[in-house]
Amino acid sequence: MRIRPLDLKILLEINVTYMVSRQYSIKRGVATQNIEELVKQGLDLLYNQLDNLMKIFKRRDPQFYQGYILARTIVDD
Repeated sequence: MRIRPLDLKILLEINVTYMVSRQYSIKRGVATQNIEELVKQGLDLLYNQLDNLMKIFKRRDPQFYQGYILARTIVDD
């Protein structure tokens, strides 16, 4: 069986398309892992540092503290 130039061109295009798709898939997976880690770090800061810092205002300025509690509610749609 002999490969014609047009067949070779089509095979090369399919290979390039596959490689680009594979590279995109890898980059997407890495980005997803990065996002998950950044969200984890952000929540850690919120729960373990900022919330603890804001407890100072619970008695000093209850209205401010209540506003903080309402504003920090995470809406996950």
